[in-house]
Order: sequence, then C-alpha cells, then structure tokens
Amino acid sequence: MRDRLHALPVWLFLLLNWVSVTVLLFIALTIQFAVRPVDLDPSATWKLLIAAVSGLLIAAPLTWSLKQRWRLQDRAMGDAPVDVRRAAAKAAWKGPVPADPEVRAAALRLAEEHLAKTRKARVLVFVGVGLVLISAVASAVTGSPWRLLFVALYVPLLVTVLRAPGRLRRRIAQLSEPE
Repeated sequence: MRDRLHALPVWLFLLLNWVSVTVLLFIALTIQFAVRPVDLDPSATWKLLIAAVSGLLIAAPLTWSLKQRWRLQDRAMGDAPVDVRRAAAKAAWKGPVPADPEVRAAALRLAEEHLAKTRKARVLVFVGVGLVLISAVASAVTGSPWRLLFVALYVPLLVTVLRAPGRLRRRIAQLSEPE
C-alpha cells in the first residue's frame, strides 16, 4: 500500500489526505454537537466548511512530511529491493542489528540521513511544539481544565523531539560496529 501511495503525485496525495481528514473531522464535529448540544449548533454546511478548512490545514503538513520522509528513504536506500527497504527502515530505529550486510548498510545510511534532517529541523519543531504546548496550557487555565489533555498529548511529543538525536547517534554507533 505504501508503495502505491509513494508513487502518487504530490497533488493527488494531498487531495487524498485532505478528503480523508475532512471526512474524519466532519464526523467528529457532528458527534461533538450531537453529544454536547449548544445554542449555536451550526448547520451541516458550516460543519463541512469548518472540517474542510481544518482538514486542509492538517493534510498539507501531513502530506509534506510523508513525502519528505519517503524522499529521504529513497536517497538513503536508492533502488534496494522492497524487503531490504522494509528491514532497513525498521533497523534504522530499533531492534537487533541486522546480520545481512546490505540491510545493515542501508539502515546505517537511513539513520545518518534521519540524524542530519533531525538536526536541521530540531529548532523549528521544538519551537512549534513548544508554542502549541504553551497555548494548550493557557487554554486550560482560561477555559476548561479538560484542555489539559492536549498538554498530555504534546509533552511526550516534545520529549520525543528532544531525545531523537541521541537515540539516532546511539543507533548509528550500533550499526557502525563491525560484526
């Protein structure tokens, strides 16, 4: 399935993501207003419009990040067979060091590419997630305490962003060791 999505042009992949995210958001909005009715319950048209705009705001970065990740894998692994690509993609992050030298070399190249990309994007991602975290805390303080659930979602993301370079460096060291 991933190979078929990978082959799609960016605009078509964006359209597919946009439609799927919009449908999910529309369903969520419909359920939200059905469970918790308010005085200004928007019509189905407004819910669809809100879902479509929000869906585009979610689908665009999602499409961009997935295509970037796939391009990074293509750069690191070239035209390696699918089974080597899958094994290397997994081995670049976790699991036992592969015994197959081809998989090991591909995993090492992929981990090095990920580390280089992580270094470039780390500050931007850290600032973005930090701002969202601050806004979630401010929203919980000024509004409903239930909004602290967003904080519970973003703190692990922030920790993951901060720990990723160290994990990748350790994994590169493991993959670089002679057998």
